Amino acid sequence: MKRPIQIIGSGAYTPQKCVISGEIDRRLEKPDGWTERTFGISQRFYASPSETTSQMGCFAAQSALDNAGILGSDLDCIMAACGVMEQPIPSTAVLIQNKLGLGESGIAAFDINSTCLSFITALDLAADAITLGRYEKVLVVSSEIASCGLDWNNPEAAAIFGDGAAAIIVEKSTNGSSIIASHMETYGVLQDVCRLESGGTRMRPEDDIDDFLDRAKFKMDGRSALSASLSHMPKFIDRLMAKAQLAIDEIDLVVPHQASGMSLTMMQRRFELSDSRIVNNFVDIGNQIAASIPNALDTALKAGRIKRGDKIMLVGTSAGISLGAIILEY
Repeated sequence: MKRPIQIIGSGAYTPQKCVISGEIDRRLEKPDGWTERTFGISQRFYASPSETTSQMGCFAAQSALDNAGILGSDLDCIMAACGVMEQPIPSTAVLIQNKLGLGESGIAAFDINSTCLSFITALDLAADAITLGRYEKVLVVSSEIASCGLDWNNPEAAAIFGDGAAAIIVEKSTNGSSIIASHMETYGVLQDVCRLESGGTRMRPEDDIDDFLDRAKFKMDGRSALSASLSHMPKFIDRLMAKAQLAIDEIDLVVPHQASGMSLTMMQRRFELSDSRIVNNFVDIGNQIAASIPNALDTALKAGRIKRGDKIMLVGTSAGISLGAIILEY
């Protein structure tokens, strides 16, 4: 069922510190150019201590508000769609709400987390709520600081990540825009392929502080994650397109999760997408976890690559392993 919603504003925030791949080469004690040749990334950005997850999310949200031409007080819901929260309690959405100067507003604020697919999940649920009349204007914001949990003993789980934030504002459509279809699948048997085990209730620092600190670093088997995602992707896309009653060549632009250079290349080849039909900014910012898709979407919007009436596919994979996508008519 189509859900009549429209994006009325978007924004993004890039941390101030740019880390070129030459710096990663030196940190990993690799030859000059190794990181860029191996992973297809030339630079990424790392947040400073003052650039917290909520602060970056606030900057991205304010940019989206300005782009939409509305005030924060016009919102009636804030969804923080972050793969890694700033702290367990209270939610990141609460922290962003307060930094926006809305701490006494009463505007509903809560987190939605499906790791790298958090933005897609939040947008999907926001569309439901708007269609049902629960909310009128919803801010969906993803903000990520991957750099704080990287395991430098595992280059493939460290070299490709960057920090950043992006946001959109959606409301009920008045111009024919809509979400045409959405779909998600999860294969929990692969739960150990990508994991960060500390920070919840499983690991207790008083039991073994060294083990706790080790498991506070992101662990990833990149080859297994890519293989699993790509093996499920063709049938996943078939089921999505069947829901949308569309063919892949009817999609004007694909906005994928910027998981890795290899994953983007293989997706482009598998679905025979020309460069003009896919957004790829991985080389310049890396994998920003849940912020990757809204950042790529904002980049495409600001570059004029999306016009009203275009059919856009937001698609990605996440730890789980999960696959998720939305097809919308912009």
